[in-house]
Amino acid sequence: MKLKFELTNEQRKYLGLIPVKDYDMLISVSESISYTNRDIAYLQYGLIYKEIPFSVYEKLIEKLKIETQTCRNECISFGIYADDLKECIKEKSNSPYWEREIEHRVYDLRNPYLIELKRKIFKTFGLDADKTYEENLKMLEVK
Repeated sequence: MKLKFELTNEQRKYLGLIPVKDYDMLISVSESISYTNRDIAYLQYGLIYKEIPFSVYEKLIEKLKIETQTCRNECISFGIYADDLKECIKEKSNSPYWEREIEHRVYDLRNPYLIELKRKIFKTFGLDADKTYEENLKMLEVK
């Protein structure tokens, strides 16, 4: 079911808007943030919301050697780091930004350097990290 406020990239182009890219959607993976339901872990990726039993998530993070909230990303705003931005412009690439994130142990699953981690996490939640956001969304609608 399409929500009234959800636009396809084709509709966005028609309205003069920039198409949404896969990296525009935050990906957050963590233990439940609900005090009343601690037995689940969730993955939120744009409009995609998936839950798994916490016991399954616990085994996954143990295997991946990460903490329960390592990939939690619930930002509602952004920050601009001028030095990183200048470096990215100079390099004509986002690589300097993503490399800095890795150095600071920020595990943003949109980071191309974390594709293997993303694949393992997505697979556990029934998604495919090698598909686009829209392909994953369609895959869920078909079921």
